[in-house]
Amino acid sequence: MKNIVWLASYPKSGNTWLRLFLIKLMGEHENPLDINQLGTIPVIGNRIIFDQITGYQSSDLLQHEIDLLRPSVYKNYSSKATETLFIKAHDAYTYLDDGNPIFPIEATKGAVYLIRNPLDIAPSFAHHSAVDVDEIIHNMNDVNTSFSNSTGNLEHQLRQHVLSWDDHVQSWMTAKDIDIHFVRFEDMVDKPLQTFRSVVQFAGLQNSDEEIIQALEACSFGKLKILEQNAGFCEKSTLAPSSSFFRKGKVGSWTETLSARQAAQILNEHVDVMTQFGYLDESGQLTSIPSTVISNHSALLQAIRKERAKTHYHYRLYGLVLSLPFMFDELSASHEPACVQVSLQKIECKDVNWRDETIGYRAKPGLCIIKIPGVASYLIRDGQEIIIEVEESNTDMKAVKLFLLNSVFSILLIQRGQTPFWGSTVVYNERAFALLGRSSVGKSLLAAGLKQKGFLVLSENLCVLSGEQSMEVLPGYPFLMLWRKGLNLLNETHSSLSCVRSGLQKFRYPLGEDFCASPVPLAGIYLLTPHNKETYQFENLTGFDKSLRLMNFTFNEPIAKAAGMQECQHKAVHMAATRLPVRAYSYMMADGSLQESLDYLAQSIMNSADQLL
Repeated sequence: MKNIVWLASYPKSGNTWLRLFLIKLMGEHENPLDINQLGTIPVIGNRIIFDQITGYQSSDLLQHEIDLLRPSVYKNYSSKATETLFIKAHDAYTYLDDGNPIFPIEATKGAVYLIRNPLDIAPSFAHHSAVDVDEIIHNMNDVNTSFSNSTGNLEHQLRQHVLSWDDHVQSWMTAKDIDIHFVRFEDMVDKPLQTFRSVVQFAGLQNSDEEIIQALEACSFGKLKILEQNAGFCEKSTLAPSSSFFRKGKVGSWTETLSARQAAQILNEHVDVMTQFGYLDESGQLTSIPSTVISNHSALLQAIRKERAKTHYHYRLYGLVLSLPFMFDELSASHEPACVQVSLQKIECKDVNWRDETIGYRAKPGLCIIKIPGVASYLIRDGQEIIIEVEESNTDMKAVKLFLLNSVFSILLIQRGQTPFWGSTVVYNERAFALLGRSSVGKSLLAAGLKQKGFLVLSENLCVLSGEQSMEVLPGYPFLMLWRKGLNLLNETHSSLSCVRSGLQKFRYPLGEDFCASPVPLAGIYLLTPHNKETYQFENLTGFDKSLRLMNFTFNEPIAKAAGMQECQHKAVHMAATRLPVRAYSYMMADGSLQESLDYLAQSIMNSADQLL
């Protein structure tokens, strides 16, 4: 029996408002409305319903196993009902490996799809989730976005593939064999009777205008807000316990929250769908703005037009100014002319006599191509240009940026005659101390722990000196990249942090005021050598052993050799070994020993800095 009407939407688009209206309209509640009784219109990701119908616990299943069972669960749920069923869904209209949609056609009567201006969604969703607006904008632009997808703990709901905002909308627009009624949130606000009546008629409900008006009055936004204040709301996010679920419900309130840059980022990413639904005109200009907003925020609208006209964005990294074809707001913005040009285009590079070739890169003096399977290929030329060829249109841009920051930029620095060392750098008493180490030794974790003890952080993952004769360390990016386990050891939460790429439980940890944005003289180097003994030992290195061991922490010696820059590397290592104290730090690498490891390291750095005063 086809009796399910899906109430589908991207989050914060009016779905809960519509659910409460329908519950009131169908006579489920006497006056006053009880906003905490929503069980008659459940959420599609309801784990309890899934467990009851299957007879076993979803907590024991893998995510893809749950996905394969979901259509059958909804068909079974439909078969038990004799009347129209309304079910809320934030899922995009996606298909399983067997080619069937996650929304079973056999049980579907139709769908009401609610759409809202993404400019208004962003601040509302950020408020609901207690995260930064930039994080929400990133997720709205990310085709890989999904909810309740953690494998490290049990979420209240089943995983829901949300995709980016425009992909979510288009997934429902292109859904096959299903009747869909599209409703704009703005029309729900401006033309409530006409708009809600259209939903009632589409669903096949037999209600008069008088009944619709009564239900609308009972569910007015002002009344819902008062009901929440008096009784709380069961679906409010636990991430923001002190905030309100029913926040503003206004059209155009984004002008009070979003910057011109943030608005432009949303507009540029979703221009086609926004145009199709009347939020932009054919020339790409905003249309769905109340006249009061236009008069009060003309300067903002003008700034947005300027931002949208930009094709490249400038950021500072390791003393260089990059011109990027995409926003990378986690980096430090710059208004200076760029000396490194980055572009997104097809790489054309034929008949090159490469000096060195491996499965991952091809290199010669002044030219290198590095290929990351499933992500992108990068051409780095003369220390001044990077061309990025993304493999697929839906490639995770977080991954593209991640490899750009580390491996790719290291090669560019080598081409410029600089020597990047593998390591993080902290600052104490205006002196920099490098913590050098290969992957998995905990250099970022130690830097984060020292930050908690009052140190500043100058760079993460790469320690770059300003020149052949200089012992100043250049500032890197203003965040650390920490694994979830490391955050737990530091008693930090990951819930409000952005992962460095989809599929990795590794997160960007903003440094804020603890980031040192200017070059700092390097005063000492620590070579990190974790072990499994309960000992903490510093060894002062001398002579040839000092240079030899320091060389092990330079970035990819074979690439430097192929690039013709091995001599520069050797000079940088010799200079550092000659002019700086280098210590090997052997420490216990175990969960319960982190604070002790940090205490020994912090004390050594402070003693060294004090001796220089």
